[in-house]
Amino acid sequence: MKNLFFTLCFLLILSPLQAQDYQAGVASKSYQLIGNDTIFPTKSIYENIKGTEQFKILTTIFELTNAQETIDKLGMCTVFLPADAAFAQYDEKALEALLKPANSEQLKKALLRHIIIGRVDQNSLQRNLEQNAGAAYFRSPADIDPEFKSQGGNIRLQIPNAPAATITATNYYHKQGFIHLVDAFLIADEL
Repeated sequence: MKNLFFTLCFLLILSPLQAQDYQAGVASKSYQLIGNDTIFPTKSIYENIKGTEQFKILTTIFELTNAQETIDKLGMCTVFLPADAAFAQYDEKALEALLKPANSEQLKKALLRHIIIGRVDQNSLQRNLEQNAGAAYFRSPADIDPEFKSQGGNIRLQIPNAPAATITATNYYHKQGFIHLVDAFLIADEL
């Protein structure tokens, strides 16, 4: 009986401590990984990609265009981020030419085409495509609103005169909304 009493006391003391550890663990784990790169929901897009292994080119574009300032003014938004692999279509010289400060306005336009207004997770995007016969449009701060299409189980976004981008990973968070990854950079023939 004495052992049972001590066991119950021990369990009563231990249970709240385990619950606190679990809750603290959940709170301290409020991040996501994209490969080896950590994305925090409390940081801006630029703060999340700066210093990462996968977004060096995009970081350069953010710095050339001062795009985060524009994004901060948007409020809630969803961003379709191209990792460095999305720029594989450019050889080293072409990429170097693309990333010149003289191209900052065109790069900013292209970058803003990867943003839609509002928090749109993968389920909302999919539902919108299903309700609209496999095509959907969302408002963008760019000069051209990207068109979303459902093709072969994939969701693609495209603009005129540019290669389409396929969404490769979804539902990462930044302080203003969602981040989805895409496999291409939506830059039209202007460069």
